[in-house]
Amino acid sequence: MYEDPHHGEGKSIENDTSRQVTFSKRRNGLLKKAFELSVSSSLLEASSLNLQALEWQHLKAESANMLKTVEDLEVSRRPCFYI
Repeated sequence: MYEDPHHGEGKSIENDTSRQVTFSKRRNGLLKKAFELSVSSSLLEASSLNLQALEWQHLKAESANMLKTVEDLEVSRRPCFYI
């Protein structure tokens, strides 16, 4: 006897062929689910890396803008000498 989480307690499969078919279907279903989970995991990892790259590009651009602003302020504070 076994307990199927979806169908409750079940009977043993007496017929060897039927038992083998059931086992094969369940095994294939589990392998398919494992593959889907690994693909999902890979996609999540890739999207996380893409997000990090975008954040890095944004920070780099923001730093460049801040540096330009500081340089502009320094230039504007220099005394102007007219001849």
